[in-house]
Amino acid sequence: MSFLASLPDRVPAGVRIGFPEATEPRTAAALALLESAGRIRPVHIMDSVASIAHAARGAGGPEIVSTSNRERRRAALSTCPDLAPSGEGDALRFAIAMLAAGDLDGVVAGAVATTAQVLRGGLSILGPASGIQTVSSAFYMVIPPADGDSERVLTFTDAAVVPQPEPEQLAEIADSACRARELVVGDEPRVAFLSYATRDSAGGAAVEPVVEGLKLFRRRRPEIPADGPLQTPPWFPESRCGRPPARRSRVGPISSCFRIWMQATSPTSLCSAWVELARWARYCRDCRLR
Repeated sequence: MSFLASLPDRVPAGVRIGFPEATEPRTAAALALLESAGRIRPVHIMDSVASIAHAARGAGGPEIVSTSNRERRRAALSTCPDLAPSGEGDALRFAIAMLAAGDLDGVVAGAVATTAQVLRGGLSILGPASGIQTVSSAFYMVIPPADGDSERVLTFTDAAVVPQPEPEQLAEIADSACRARELVVGDEPRVAFLSYATRDSAGGAAVEPVVEGLKLFRRRRPEIPADGPLQTPPWFPESRCGRPPARRSRVGPISSCFRIWMQATSPTSLCSAWVELARWARYCRDCRLR
């Protein structure tokens, strides 16, 4: 079973997930699928006007919570005293406050709200998890099987929150991403710290924090294989490019390294990684066509 197909079965039945952007078209389409599957309990969180219009579509539909509901609002205000007095236009923060109060098990947002708005709401109402000093983000990219290779799942971090991390932050971001991967993907992470240099091939202000961050991460999590600094091309599976990579790494054979997550130290290096991946994907396609 593929990674994406396995996700619904790993969700505990009956969890309540809040959707403060339920009327947004993509979110509405996703909600229709979730409601038909019946495994989770989506909660549509809307201001009073939208909730009345939504409820008018028919009885027996999803649970709808209005931000002007007095009882819900009283509970939300206990965790977020600075909610807008009327609740209008504050569905995101209202949903996060419900999560903090224990009325929800999770919140899905970001189709309408910006990343900054979602992060600020979470930080101001929930705060970081215990022991977390550096709040970061990660996303998962699924590489479909090809030429006998199995499906690979990559975790990229940090994608949007810490543009220029210090070495200590790099180590903590790496640790957080590994812990999240163990929960989300369920395998044993292997870590590559990306840079424009491979190991000692170059130096400079952009490479030195990666080198130091790797050292600090190895002290924090010595049981996890980690290597760096590394460029993207040496990590592309040789079965997909028709030739061995320029260098091998201590984190395992190249053919299985795409299970790891990769660390880009800045937006520029992350963009460079994507450019290199695109170049190598095009090269591999050409190899298969020959």
